[in-house]
Amino acid sequence: MAYNALCFCSKLEKSFSLTRQSPNPRILITSKLNLTRLTPVADEALAAKVAGHKLEFRFSGVVDKGHQHALRIEELGVQMTSLRRFEDQVALVTGSANGIGKAIAQRFAEEGAKVVVADLNLADAEKTVSEIVKAGGQAIAVGCDVKSSEAIEAMIATTVENYGKVDILVNNAGDVTIAKHFLETDEAWWDHFLDTNLKSQYLISRLVAPLMAKSGKGCIINMSSGGASRSHRGMVAYDASKGGVEAFTRALALELGPYGIRVNALVPGLIATRPEHLADGAGARRDATVPIGRGGTPQDLAGPAAFLASEDAAYVTGACLVVDGAVLVQQRSPQIETFPVSQFPSVDSL
Repeated sequence: MAYNALCFCSKLEKSFSLTRQSPNPRILITSKLNLTRLTPVADEALAAKVAGHKLEFRFSGVVDKGHQHALRIEELGVQMTSLRRFEDQVALVTGSANGIGKAIAQRFAEEGAKVVVADLNLADAEKTVSEIVKAGGQAIAVGCDVKSSEAIEAMIATTVENYGKVDILVNNAGDVTIAKHFLETDEAWWDHFLDTNLKSQYLISRLVAPLMAKSGKGCIINMSSGGASRSHRGMVAYDASKGGVEAFTRALALELGPYGIRVNALVPGLIATRPEHLADGAGARRDATVPIGRGGTPQDLAGPAAFLASEDAAYVTGACLVVDGAVLVQQRSPQIETFPVSQFPSVDSL
């Protein structure tokens, strides 16, 4: 894979480091170069030893910038390794048999974590575990109804029994499926959403946080929704539960910060997690509503979750990270916008 990279050094040393991100966000390349020859001539071939491997580099030019020299080089050979930021860590992801939770569980496993795939649907959780193991990861499946304190206690006990700890908790389990007009609702409907989407996060976090506190570190990621700050028709209880999730996240970040535990929330946009989300033109309607031009996929949440759990986010806590293609920042949807995209200048006109 050929590319041009720009490396600055205070003088033309015989060694320097070059770090870059590949087109795949999960691939990071850091080259510690020990140059065997250094002649600043265009297209001069260089040989460098990188971690015992010989890589070929070529200058395409040298630019003198005062006391600095910019070496533009073309890499002719490269060794790439996948990021494995979560080696020796344990990630517990609820509601992870399918959809967003599954994508997050798979991402943590790809990056080296031991993953607990917890879900009400144990059969689907076991299928997800099989996929993770087949891909070279480590995971176990646990059946859990997050509305049940007893089931939550059993889930955490199984996690500790198998892996000994919890480093990362993703409170993803929730429900959004039962829409009703407020005038047609009852107490059971209200309790279902508050118990499933909000109380469950409290119950699970309450049991996991002491484990993290004893180790001096931990990361909790709560799943929120655009309904926390905007409103859906027919979803009064759901929106109330997600508003509670964001308030819970902020308050928990304050109380757990002194113990080395970070607490953040993810705010998904229009994410297709079920076939009906794309059927009968629904996918096209979603795409038309999103400013960047497409609806989201579960994988769009996996990267942000991995970021929040990583050391790159070591100073991030109490935050609600919106992952929605700019849906929430709109005052009007594209369908009724007074200055539609069709009036934007074309690239050719710029």
